[in-house]
Amino acid sequence: MKSTAPPILEVQGFSKFFGPGCPQCIEATGPEQGNNVCDRCSTVVACHGISFQLYEGEVLGIVGESGSGKSSLLKCMHLDEVPTFGSMYHREVGLGRIDLFQCSDQQKRAIRNRLLGIVYQSPHLGLRMELSAGANVAEPLLLQGLRPRFSPIRARIVELFSQVELPVSRLDEPVR
Repeated sequence: MKSTAPPILEVQGFSKFFGPGCPQCIEATGPEQGNNVCDRCSTVVACHGISFQLYEGEVLGIVGESGSGKSSLLKCMHLDEVPTFGSMYHREVGLGRIDLFQCSDQQKRAIRNRLLGIVYQSPHLGLRMELSAGANVAEPLLLQGLRPRFSPIRARIVELFSQVELPVSRLDEPVR
């Protein structure tokens, strides 16, 4: 039986352009035209018209060839960049009625710290190499409001390592 709960995350009409944009950008780009650069204004259309809903228990895979806009979409969804068009709603922010893309930088930072996560393609972008593997996991846990006490945080890190089948013995090893 399908849940009647609202989606956890909803993206509507998302587009990301790099450049000034013009009224012909959409018609001049895309799979039918075989390119993503507008021949009139030289704007790069990274992605256009993306909409989806993500419900509890679902996993969404975003796949595509190099240059197809995957990273642009994810950077905007992580609230690191501003989309050209579109809206995004999370059910835990304003009962799912507040467009996250319209939030202030301070609100976006709080939303990222509490509700969003990203795994970067390059470990150097997402990990602090001077910290141990466990400390890299502890840092976002501290931002989520767990009390800064060593024992409960370490226990949670051990639990997380076990869930993803990382050897707990590597908890205190440096990131390589």
